[in-house]
Amino acid sequence: MNKGLCHICDRRIQNTGFDKCMYCGAELLENQKFTESEKSSIEAKRKSVEKELRQKKAAQTGVPSSTDGFGGGIDFGFGDSGCD
Repeated sequence: MNKGLCHICDRRIQNTGFDKCMYCGAELLENQKFTESEKSSIEAKRKSVEKELRQKKAAQTGVPSSTDGFGGGIDFGFGDSGCD
């Protein structure tokens, strides 16, 4: 998708799916805004790339990656005192 150049900063509009320039934050012109179909396509591509990166990372480290967004962490003991 070639949306041209930003009318404010003159930089190439990136396929982010947002209706603002990622460089200067200017609202895109009406003919430059992403359609719902284009936004869906961009989101599907982003998810595909993220999945591929998770699979590559898991293959390199031998540790399966979490897909739920929770990676656990270290308990520093500052939680609720009533919890075991």
